[in-house]
This record gives sequence, structure tokens and C-alpha cells, in this order.
Amino acid sequence: MQHSPKVRRSRGRGSTRTLLLVSSGLAGLSCRPIFDRLPHKKRPPWRPAPSSPFQVHVVAQLHSSRGGPWIDSPGSGHGPHPKHHWLRFDARTHVGAPIGAGFDIHWRVTNTDKQAAAAKQLRGGFEKPNDGASRWESLEFRGVHTVEAFVVRQRDNRLVAQSDPFHVVIE
Repeated sequence: MQHSPKVRRSRGRGSTRTLLLVSSGLAGLSCRPIFDRLPHKKRPPWRPAPSSPFQVHVVAQLHSSRGGPWIDSPGSGHGPHPKHHWLRFDARTHVGAPIGAGFDIHWRVTNTDKQAAAAKQLRGGFEKPNDGASRWESLEFRGVHTVEAFVVRQRDNRLVAQSDPFHVVIE
């Protein structure tokens, strides 16, 4: 049985409300934030390649500190995760392999919520890896945030793959 999606406003504190896409599936009710068009979220500056040699997705590892002990490997949307922990993000091909030589990985980290806005820390631009091809991020601001991997071919500076957003929920 197929249900059409419905849009509903959440009744959170304050004047900021989140739109939720509510759909009914076999596993029950699922909700997904709709914030792909935030004003502080930058567009990719690379021209897309005519074809892609592979697909890419993001995997994460939760740590108590940067480089500290591994705690968990959460999936997108899992959580909430406690503040003041760290996530290490890696880009993988559709078969789980790391991205090979000849490609650069760029990370778009987008945060939301009034805590980040009040601290003037809204992000939505592109970041370089900070540990090989990986990206470490501290969990500082409450809300639902996204991390995306963009794979750019070095020889022609073309975008060959873009991951789906990895949703990070921070309490």
C-alpha cells in the first residue's frame, strides 16, 4: 500500500519550526527534515562530469574526542548524539572501497538550529579533508545537521560523484 507524503510543522520551542516530511512505510512512520534550501548552504562550484565512474556515500564513526577511542558507527539520522563528542566521516564507493587516487574529496557541512545561528556559526560551505581523505567534526550545536561528500576528478576539475546527505542529530 502506497501513501502520499504529507508536510507537517513541528511544534518546537521558540519561533523556529522545522518542516517535516511525514510518510508512512512498511516499517512505520518515518520523518525527514526538509532543509536542502537553507540560505547559508552553498552550491557546488564544480561542473558535473558527463558520466560518473562510481557512486559515493558517507560513513561515520563516533569518538569521545578527536582521534580518541571509537564508540559507535552510527547511520545517517541515528542519534541523538551527545554534544562534545566527535564524528569522523569517510567517503566510500558503492562497494565500500575508499576513493582512489586522481580524485579530491570536498565536504559540505551544513548546520542548523538557533544555537548555531546565535553563535554566528551557521555553516554550509565546502571544507577540505582534515585527516587524509576523512573529515573530523565536533558535535557542538543542537539540531539536525548534514554532511555530504563531493568527489572531484583532479585532471579536469569535474564533479564525478556526490553523496546523499548524511544526517547528524545532536542533543
